[in-house]
Amino acid sequence: MNKLNACIKPLVVSFFPLTLLAAGIAQAQTTPDTGRVLQQLPAPVVTPLPEHDTGLAIEAAPLTEFPPGGDQLLLGGVAFSGNTRFSDEELLVLLANALGQSLDLAGLQSLANRISEHYRRQGYPFARAYLPPQEVADGGVLQIHVLEGRYGQVKVEGDPEQVEGLTPYLAPLQPGELIDAAQMERSILLMSDLPGSRVAPIMRPGQQRGEGDLVVRALDEPRYHLELGLDNHGNRYTGNWRTHAEIRTNRLLVMGDELALRGMYTEEGLWLGRLSWSRPLGVSGLRGQVSAVRTDYELGRELASSGIRGQADVFGVTLTYPLHRSQQSNLLLSGGYQYKALDTYIPSLGNDEKSSHALPLTLQFDRRDAWGGGGLFYGSLSWTPGYLMLDAADVDSLNTAGLFHKVNLELARLQRIDERYSLFGRLASQWTSANLDSSEGFSLGGANAVRAYPSGEAAGDLGWFVQSELRYSLTEQWTPYLFVDAGGVRVNASPTASSGDPSRHLSGAGPGVRFSQGRWSFDTSLAWRISGGEAEAEGKDRNPHFWFSTTYQFAAPVTPWQERMTERPLLPEVVSAPAVDAIEVADADRPEMDQQAVLLAGVLFSLDAWANAWRDRDPAGYLILYAETFRSADGLDPARWERQRYVRLSQPDFIELELKNLEVVFEGDQRAIATFDQGYESNRYSSRVRKELVLEHNPYAGWLIVSERILARY
Repeated sequence: MNKLNACIKPLVVSFFPLTLLAAGIAQAQTTPDTGRVLQQLPAPVVTPLPEHDTGLAIEAAPLTEFPPGGDQLLLGGVAFSGNTRFSDEELLVLLANALGQSLDLAGLQSLANRISEHYRRQGYPFARAYLPPQEVADGGVLQIHVLEGRYGQVKVEGDPEQVEGLTPYLAPLQPGELIDAAQMERSILLMSDLPGSRVAPIMRPGQQRGEGDLVVRALDEPRYHLELGLDNHGNRYTGNWRTHAEIRTNRLLVMGDELALRGMYTEEGLWLGRLSWSRPLGVSGLRGQVSAVRTDYELGRELASSGIRGQADVFGVTLTYPLHRSQQSNLLLSGGYQYKALDTYIPSLGNDEKSSHALPLTLQFDRRDAWGGGGLFYGSLSWTPGYLMLDAADVDSLNTAGLFHKVNLELARLQRIDERYSLFGRLASQWTSANLDSSEGFSLGGANAVRAYPSGEAAGDLGWFVQSELRYSLTEQWTPYLFVDAGGVRVNASPTASSGDPSRHLSGAGPGVRFSQGRWSFDTSLAWRISGGEAEAEGKDRNPHFWFSTTYQFAAPVTPWQERMTERPLLPEVVSAPAVDAIEVADADRPEMDQQAVLLAGVLFSLDAWANAWRDRDPAGYLILYAETFRSADGLDPARWERQRYVRLSQPDFIELELKNLEVVFEGDQRAIATFDQGYESNRYSSRVRKELVLEHNPYAGWLIVSERILARY
């Protein structure tokens, strides 16, 4: 009997789709198996690495310049001191054309500036060369001293658990070592990448001349995150409308680990569950992840009577490592192992089982640039070798069993045109030399491909598609756009005599709109076909095709003060350390003046952020600047005052704020009183007042407002 089944099964598998066609249910290629269903489930879209707003601004301080004129000196030679990173010979080459020349004071200072600029080009933004007091005769040797900029103290401040977990990431930044901008940036960003971590780096003047203390302030983010979503991105036979929920929690076993559970359910009864756990492996940026996915479905709609159902299990282990990590560009390498077990049940045949092993290797990149007004370029290149095993009784007419490999390339560009308009383009492609199982295929239809066609449309082994969008920023929340999509697919990489060499080309276009405010977002679009004919992946043709998706994110309950802090990054104490000369480079007899400059810069930064929060109508950015001890002058309780402020900032259509005649008086180094004339105007209200803000220095959040009052009205 088993032998008879083994003979019958291949024949039935071959003719089963034809019976569906004869019954008018669907075309043969539209009956999805478990591999095709798996391909239509939500998959990660290539995105750039997060651009953390840490407040890190590594910018070189202005160099000293003198007006030309005055006595000149015949330069016979140059001697250097303080330089360890570059030898005297390397530095002297930079000044060779000045030897034997007669230079005034401005010319001599320009030589020191050349040395400073050389250091900064090599990644040492805190370095500065200057002319120490000296007497030089004609034909003499000019002395140039270099303060290379070294670390004094390097530490993390904040929650003790955070301090313990984050401190090892600062190991490459040792006291006494040169301040290397690239290494500092990498260390700060690696800390920011950790789930449950948010940091704000601050450079302070060190104890010794030429030193800077790096203090990294840490504050917890909520440890639990919940996301709910709804979309219609599914397939008609397994359910167009899909609901999903995901919960993530971090810092379970070690600093930076994350456990995520995701579930999805469709109107036709398909469900998906995914469990993953990831953690850092050391402090170099290496990260490991293990994951398991289970999918169960039964075909519905016109195919419900067929009784076809299936199940897929996917297990994976992945390692990722940032080869390069910076705010401007990133390069990420990942590799791992993936196992798939697929089972399709056909009532007349029983179970059709197959499995595969794969070793995907991916290189992901992104780069931000200023070309053409500024833009973001990102993408990925992956190579996936694997091995497919079929049920012994299955027909393999396309020779998909055994070794296989595929190459996937994805490129995207977001290009700024002006303040309102931007262009977006995306290319995705797949190449292989061998026929692939449906679980490894490539399809053109769907919300993330050619939007005029349904999910799973035009599936094959090799293919490509492009998406292009013209976007218009109507407001900060609303972005309408126009799009055009096109793509092509080749069904079989190595056609057989019976399969032929079918291929398809599709295109479509339409309008859409995206909305995002706080934790809620949605995207909706209408897409009309341009070419490619009627859709074949579903029994119902739709033109235009309507797409919709929405998500809402929740964070674990936190106190009002914590909520303010998580809405916006911690404010650095100074805008950027070099801008206020945190590392003293000259005039050591003026320490009080430099300390006053540091304090004033911190206060001005907070006042500027306060004014911008008004202009941007940003309640979270406004409230973050008020201390927990703040009490309003009219005696409102804190919760009611916060609600009042929220309404006052968020309801007007526009707010214009002007500050004039600013005066800042310090009471020690922890308290400052700022008075100024304030002009306020919106579509609801206008006023002119003289205002006083009292600010106190918070070791974790910079200068915060502790009291506020109106001194006079105009």
